[in-house]
Parts: sequence; structure tokens; C-alpha cells
Amino acid sequence: ANALNIDLGEVDFAVASHAHADHTGGFHYLMRVNPDVKIYFPNDFFGASGPLTFDIGGTDPHISKELPKE
Repeated sequence: ANALNIDLGEVDFAVASHAHADHTGGFHYLMRVNPDVKIYFPNDFFGASGPLTFDIGGTDPHISKELPKE
């Protein structure tokens, strides 16, 4: 983000194309610097293991299966 001059505090949402760690690892940091950001994942990211949790605490309410309709 710094190299592209992007202020992560101004990001409204992020979209992960698939659930590989090299595509999702930065979301922990993004959520720390921008607690209001929404993060969208494809349906296959949500498996039989139940709700998605992060080591920063509990099930994250910012993560959604549906993109905004706007």
C-alpha cells in the first residue's frame, strides 16, 4: 500500500479471490489499521470448520460472503 501511496485507513472493502495464505495474510494488518473495513471471500472459503476466526480475537463480523449490491 505504501509503494502505491494507498492509505489503508481509507479502504472501504477488500476482496480475496481465493483462500490461499499468500492472498489473505495481509488482512490481519488491514483490520488493525482500519477496523471498519469489510472483507469479502468466495463461498468456498467457508468450509465445514465453521465461522472464520482470527488470532486477533474471535469471529470477525467484518467478513462477509456477499459483495455489496451498490
